[in-house]
Amino acid sequence: MSKYDIIIIGSGLGGLECGAILSKEGFNVCVVEKNAQFGGCFQTYQRKGHLLDTGIHYVGSLDEGQVMNQYFRYFGIMDKLKIKRLDDAAFDTIYYKGKTYDYAMGYPQFIETICRSFPHEKENLKCYAEQLQAVGNLILSLIHISEPTRLGMISYAVFCLKKKKKTAKKKKKITINKKKKQNRKIASQCR
Repeated sequence: MSKYDIIIIGSGLGGLECGAILSKEGFNVCVVEKNAQFGGCFQTYQRKGHLLDTGIHYVGSLDEGQVMNQYFRYFGIMDKLKIKRLDDAAFDTIYYKGKTYDYAMGYPQFIETICRSFPHEKENLKCYAEQLQAVGNLILSLIHISEPTRLGMISYAVFCLKKKKKTAKKKKKITINKKKKQNRKIASQCR
């Protein structure tokens, strides 16, 4: 019998989320990571005395009802986090060749803010933002399911795993016998 019910390869956000959910639901989970530090894009490194991150500078979707807020509440950590809302008018600023370009939250604000620097590109920026929004909506329609449906689906998946675990013991002898027969058949074909 295995020491773990589930082994997850990779300790990025997805692996850690899955591990936390399955563990919270009573499974014995092992998360395996090839790097010295877990966390995927949450990792940092130092170069010439400067601390650099590998990808995630901030975490979004933390407003009430948004996906990361739902996860963090499910994990019981949302109220323990010390978070600060980013500036709506400029959550990020790009510095390039002596100029600054602010990125504002929300598509209309993003277009308005960036058009200040590129007024002649207003229609193209609108089209660009519409394409970003369309891709974002497509992704959301595929993976981000609203509460309580998402947690309901997770609970259903965990229920199926638990049911599978219980019936696996009963089917073990039958499966072993079937595998032996299959192996004998393959072996006889190879002779």
